[in-house]
Amino acid sequence: MYTVLLILFIPVCLALVAIVLLQVGKGAGFAGAFGAGGGSQTVFGARAGTFLTKFTAWLAAMFMILALAMAVLSSKTGPGGGPRPAPVEGSGQPEQAVLPEETAEPEPLTSPDQPEAPEQAPAETE
Repeated sequence: MYTVLLILFIPVCLALVAIVLLQVGKGAGFAGAFGAGGGSQTVFGARAGTFLTKFTAWLAAMFMILALAMAVLSSKTGPGGGPRPAPVEGSGQPEQAVLPEETAEPEPLTSPDQPEAPEQAPAETE
């Protein structure tokens, strides 16, 4: 199911990018976004929608629905694409990691082909 949605999602994304790039800007750049230009065309004002604007709205809606559906499906599947394994039944407590027991004396840091250094006597202080 996820693969089917992905196959639908990619053309919708590409078409949405192409349609947005085909449209003619209606504002005066950055200033038009805040009402400083663009004449009587407002964000929520009455205007006749062209084919491109209506198609853009449909593609945007399809993009959001497909993205949401893929997010829901991916949260229900495991890393391999199959269903997630059921949780292990037990005491309800998270498992504690078993740490190795510490030894009384640490092993020396020498390799087998390296001879051990002789111990030096402590320096005498006067």
